[in-house]
Amino acid sequence: MPDAPTSPPRTLEEKNIYNLLTPNERINKLKAFWTLLPDALPFQEWKTSWKKHMGSIQQAIQNRRTAKSWLWKIKCGLETDLEQLGDSSFNGLCKQVAKHRSGCSTSKKARTCRKIVGKTRSNSR
Repeated sequence: MPDAPTSPPRTLEEKNIYNLLTPNERINKLKAFWTLLPDALPFQEWKTSWKKHMGSIQQAIQNRRTAKSWLWKIKCGLETDLEQLGDSSFNGLCKQVAKHRSGCSTSKKARTCRKIVGKTRSNSR
């Protein structure tokens, strides 16, 4: 590949580009994203409501299940505060998230799988 680096990535940004972050580095990036997200929302009412219902990010990103529950709680709080009626269910949200989940590639060259060796989907829950 013409744009491939000639030396191993050294900075967090370079590691992120090539999907080489360690689990702890990835968690820190997630915490930063969810902490900064409310300030990127376009309306003050949305920012205020999100921050009100956000709670602990540390508890939220323990695993996929806690993250989905945390997002659902925020969604319900936003709808209540903004007087909107949602038409989806928690299971519907889980299905939408699963559609965009990163899976494991069969390619030997690409590093896209984050599955822990020895664990399968059925016994990791």
